[in-house]
Amino acid sequence: MNDSEIGIWIDFNPLASKADLEFINTTSSALFWTEQAPIKPRNGSASFLNLGVRTFAVTAAHVLEGWRVGRSNAGAQNAYLAGIDRAVVLADFEDRIIDEDREMDLATFSIADEEVRVLGRSVVYGGQAGWPPPPLERGQGIGFSGYPGAETYIDGKGLVFSSASQGMTITSLNDRDVLCQIERDKIAGVIGRGVPPENFNFGGISGAAMFARGVRQSGIICWLFAGVVIQGPNTNLDPNMSIEGFELIRGRRSHFIKADGSLDRKLWAHATFNGT
Repeated sequence: MNDSEIGIWIDFNPLASKADLEFINTTSSALFWTEQAPIKPRNGSASFLNLGVRTFAVTAAHVLEGWRVGRSNAGAQNAYLAGIDRAVVLADFEDRIIDEDREMDLATFSIADEEVRVLGRSVVYGGQAGWPPPPLERGQGIGFSGYPGAETYIDGKGLVFSSASQGMTITSLNDRDVLCQIERDKIAGVIGRGVPPENFNFGGISGAAMFARGVRQSGIICWLFAGVVIQGPNTNLDPNMSIEGFELIRGRRSHFIKADGSLDRKLWAHATFNGT
């Protein structure tokens, strides 16, 4: 698999550094499958975590559902994780699933540390002393890296996936979601081709883990697993349906995922959309 970058960018008042974003870029892969007649790649994103119990991958439940629909209707067979010049086949994907919930739009599946190493990616162990992590706050720095399907294509050497990595701040919070608005007058590209154009279709970044900037008791800066991207701007391809200047990235908060990769449905049942 070839790996390229459409851009890594950061807020002008950065709570993430270029080095931070370069690291976050190593924590996720494109989760993809290939539909037939004609051949067309489809993808979401997945990230690799260990919260103190086991190593596992997170993605959005609708990404898994997209693969299942492709398998049933368009001849897609195996799912894959893209790495640097190679891929890991998930031939036993259904058997790997730890938990999934369509209402939460979260899914987790098993992945071996060796498979992550083969991909050339990194497992995030996080800076939290235990689980769940400390509460998030509005204005806190957050970063993530996903793979927009609009930039996925086939060339002479195979599939090419391009990552979009962002260092942003939390715009608003509620019990279920963490939201970040792209404010284009406050961002600048730092790697790759820079910031994508306004109303760029970010569909495909769903499943990428979001990491909040934190500080350990020792004073060491660290990244904490804060959520999973479930929606990016302009997911509807009709430009008449987009709102100019309002590009919002929505993540499902991480406290619904337990350290063993299972989902906390009891917590979900008591969560509301009220909050800051």
